[in-house]
Amino acid sequence: ALYIFDVHLPTSYPQVPPRVTYWAWGKRINPNLYSNGKVCLSLLGTWAGPSWDPSLSTLLQVLVSIQSMILIEQPYCNEPGQQGDGGSQASVNYNKQVLADVVHSVTMLARAPPAGCADIVTSFLERQGPALLRQTREFPNEFVTDEVIVGLDAALSHPLGAAVTGTRPADEEGERLPTPKWLIVAAAPEEGEEGADAS
Repeated sequence: ALYIFDVHLPTSYPQVPPRVTYWAWGKRINPNLYSNGKVCLSLLGTWAGPSWDPSLSTLLQVLVSIQSMILIEQPYCNEPGQQGDGGSQASVNYNKQVLADVVHSVTMLARAPPAGCADIVTSFLERQGPALLRQTREFPNEFVTDEVIVGLDAALSHPLGAAVTGTRPADEEGERLPTPKWLIVAAAPEEGEEGADAS
């Protein structure tokens, strides 16, 4: 998916950390990304842990931290005390809700890209929109309703060639996508991403 962050460098930067907000559209797709747009990361001073060091910390460090510690396959493991719960039923349920919320965010992006981002959003959705719509129709997920799928399809201007009506019917011909690991309950829970900054 495509994630939009606003980064503000205060006049006293780099003595103070940048201020970062996430375009959430009221959805929380990760324990570190709040529905009000707050980005929870110790480097930003929004969570306990290693904080901003004016002599060492950089904007690149913030961006890499968001990419590597927040936008991960097992976001449930960013919850305090849940680091070893990847692949658990709770983690899979969380991932299903996250997928539904990501679909909502992409639908909102497609309908009304933030100012200055239209070309980026359009280019991304032309490349990735059909795959996202296909995944949304095929992955087992009770949180993604037919109404949500139809909304995404319309926002993407029907990238599969014709309007879809919802979840792919079981008897529809053609190869199906395999269910990803993060939507399958594992025989034993897995460790989350190393060093994830919990919120």
